[in-house]
Amino acid sequence: MSELDQYLQVANDLEQRIEQREWEVGDKLPGQRALAVHYRVSDRVVREAQSVLALRGVILLQHKSAAVVTERTRPRVPLDLGMFVRRNELGYLFNQHAGHWRPVGDPVLDVQPCPDEIADLLQLEQGADVVVRRRVVGPGEPMQVTTTYIPMTLASGTALAEADTGPGGYVERLEQDMGYGPVRWPVQHIARLPSVDEAADLLMPKQLPVLVETRVVLGHDDERLAVDVAVRDSRRFMLRYELHRDESATWPTTPATGRNVPEQAKSA
Repeated sequence: MSELDQYLQVANDLEQRIEQREWEVGDKLPGQRALAVHYRVSDRVVREAQSVLALRGVILLQHKSAAVVTERTRPRVPLDLGMFVRRNELGYLFNQHAGHWRPVGDPVLDVQPCPDEIADLLQLEQGADVVVRRRVVGPGEPMQVTTTYIPMTLASGTALAEADTGPGGYVERLEQDMGYGPVRWPVQHIARLPSVDEAADLLMPKQLPVLVETRVVLGHDDERLAVDVAVRDSRRFMLRYELHRDESATWPTTPATGRNVPEQAKSA
């Protein structure tokens, strides 16, 4: 059994035990080591299982303390802004908090005319046919709808046009099998209202906005290989990132003044 299966199994069992009131709201769960011994898994599996329960609103994670059973809520999920691309056994991760997300329902594969804005990104003629790969993913519930558009000239007769692209997903086929690696991803974020299908897939009202992340997949010679569009319910996420200083904002400043120096420092 893979670690993915293990921590989802542990998360589901813990959630069932909480629902059966083995622990009440406000109670602390056993420590990670105790849970790891009980379920005969690694500490990492327990940490991931608790992350799943936190996303489901079942527990509250505390720094250096045991998790606490809480009133069920729908907390916001931290969302990276593309500073790093990570990888696990499922392939590349564009949000570090989504490493345990898996498909919710069956992926959809089709050939359709390319939407105008995607055709511009792929530098295709308007209305050109593309392979469309669409999947809904999440931690046991729908959290993200991702649609991938791949030019027919690239996908025809390859695994990119098949329902199952194998380990690592379609990007692995592009990079490793087809020789386009390493790819890179220019990214843009916008907010808009969801389509009817997006709202239905994300179990959200169509009157509320979604966060849309669009990634262009570029080959090593800047070939436009694909476009990924990830759509998320804006109520479920918070954008979080660290600001870095540009050279123009280095400290200390020149000239510096003493106007804001504390009085005790002035007299020292």
